[in-house]
Amino acid sequence: MGHNGFQVNTSALRETAARLRALAPEFDEVASYAAEADPDWWAWGPAGLVLAGRYESTADRVRSGLGRRGPALDGLASGIDGSCGDYEDADGKAGIDFGAIVDLFRPGPGPGTGSHPGPGPATQPGPGTGSHPGPGPTTQPGPGTGGDPQGSDGAYPRTAP
Repeated sequence: MGHNGFQVNTSALRETAARLRALAPEFDEVASYAAEADPDWWAWGPAGLVLAGRYESTADRVRSGLGRRGPALDGLASGIDGSCGDYEDADGKAGIDFGAIVDLFRPGPGPGTGSHPGPGPATQPGPGTGSHPGPGPTTQPGPGTGGDPQGSDGAYPRTAP
């Protein structure tokens, strides 16, 4: 962990992804070898025929599992690489944003004079003056109505003064 409590070392993660990716062909080779190790039923002999069926069903499951290991490791390595890229992108964007915040507080003639243009003039219109009408009147329940929005005069809804 870093001094701030959270740190991602993408170079170490990328090394791990490369090692996983390098193991994938070895699993593929083991799966290929296991597929070739498929004795005929008669190789069991009369005494072993009882076990031949169980061996074959177990061997099929093992071969299937071994065949999926190589692609799974490659997929895991790709996922780790993708996560590293996401962390690096997020760190880069956060660095730009934090740099802009720091620029706002640097001494100088005023906002917009550093490397970041600053927030600029306030351009948001007041309530009801722009394309958004603003919050409008608030509705409140009438007195003594227990949450009923109708007031004692029966008007619905009741607006704040």
